[in-house]
Amino acid sequence: MEFYHGASLHAYRTELRKWHNACMANGLKIKKAGPLVYLHQQLTQLLQACYLITTQQLPYVPEVSYSDSEPTFGDWIMRVWARNIKEKDKGYKEYQLLRLKKKEMKNPLKALTPIVTLGNITKLRYGLTEWLYFGLFKDDCLAMIDNKYGFPLLKELEKILELSFILVVPQAVQNMKRKKEGENE
Repeated sequence: MEFYHGASLHAYRTELRKWHNACMANGLKIKKAGPLVYLHQQLTQLLQACYLITTQQLPYVPEVSYSDSEPTFGDWIMRVWARNIKEKDKGYKEYQLLRLKKKEMKNPLKALTPIVTLGNITKLRYGLTEWLYFGLFKDDCLAMIDNKYGFPLLKELEKILELSFILVVPQAVQNMKRKKEGENE
């Protein structure tokens, strides 16, 4: 999944929240349609990829080579986050997980499976289409019309972003390391 090569988890979360705020507030809209349509497309593709990963039950094997002391990538992220907060390092936000419980971090595939069912993806995609409309037009706001696609959709999309991040990034890092080592030999 090339999704996280374009931006960090924090960057996607920030863009998602800006989009959500533009949908919910009266008179606050996204000025340029191009980046918003691109984000919509990226999120739609992420949902499709998550659906394929969960329906095919592609194996999730936690990689431990990035850390000698933590059993999963989620544990490592939480440790880095806690350490960086103490050190007042702002870079921790790139890895910060806001929606996940420890159980979900330990087994992201299991946590993602009930969220990305075909029926739920249909609802999520419809919600994203609603956001696209309300994010671009100043005369309407989603808060006045429907609360179903407001905060609940934001929460669910953030959770999917975080689960897919934990699921995919460690393996992508390992593949890049192997490729680089192969080129150096």
